[in-house]
Amino acid sequence: MTKLIHMSPQEFDRLKRELPPETLAEYRRRESAAGSLKLLAIVFPPLTVLLCGQVWAALLNLFLLWPLGIVPGIVHAFWIVDRHTMSFQFSDELTDGIRRAKSIAPHGVSTKARVPSAVQREIENYLSQGRKIQAIKRVRDTTGWGLRDSKRYVEAVAEHRHPEVELSQGTRGVDVAAGEERGIPSHVRQAVLDRDDYICRYCGRRSQTVEVDHVVPVSQCGASTLSNLVTACRNCNRRKGGRTPKQAGMSVLPVRTSTERR
Repeated sequence: MTKLIHMSPQEFDRLKRELPPETLAEYRRRESAAGSLKLLAIVFPPLTVLLCGQVWAALLNLFLLWPLGIVPGIVHAFWIVDRHTMSFQFSDELTDGIRRAKSIAPHGVSTKARVPSAVQREIENYLSQGRKIQAIKRVRDTTGWGLRDSKRYVEAVAEHRHPEVELSQGTRGVDVAAGEERGIPSHVRQAVLDRDDYICRYCGRRSQTVEVDHVVPVSQCGASTLSNLVTACRNCNRRKGGRTPKQAGMSVLPVRTSTERR
């Protein structure tokens, strides 16, 4: 069984690493054809809609929208082309995975979207002019995030907090009890804890609230592998936030030998 899934351009960019190669090839083919279809839509919109496989929509365009004027017909045809370009048939299993990934907030482990530094400077300029709503809209348009997370990001910038830390609170570092639900398989998480002996790899102290942290954050395409995971105390993990140790002015201590642990 297959299901038709529609994705926005931002969702597609965020999830394309999870998509099968044939879907990516189909997307490239449709994207290259979209320009020609839109040119045809200017001349005869119903035919464009029909070429996108939308028979009933083509009839609607021909007998209702186009007679009202050329603009409604063209606008409808353009919308159909854009939707056709970003709609794909997936198996039930892949559909469930995509829907789960689409539901993850931008501070979750599967998100690749980040706010470029140039855009962040624009946000700061908006805020200096008292234009908070425009700043939120700019973040939303750039990342595809929801209103709540875009607002949180802007508020963090306004209060001179590190926005990546603000969005990553409780998610970049993974609590021992919640590691698997945050995207780190339980066997990998346990292997990291056994290797590091519940000792923070940033400050060297043993902690009762040890967490498993991505050295290279997920937001920077860091993987959930043993080489990229370390144990961290809560204070160090919050200090590092959504940055690499180098960006945060920290260093990763080597794994202690069994003799050093005694």
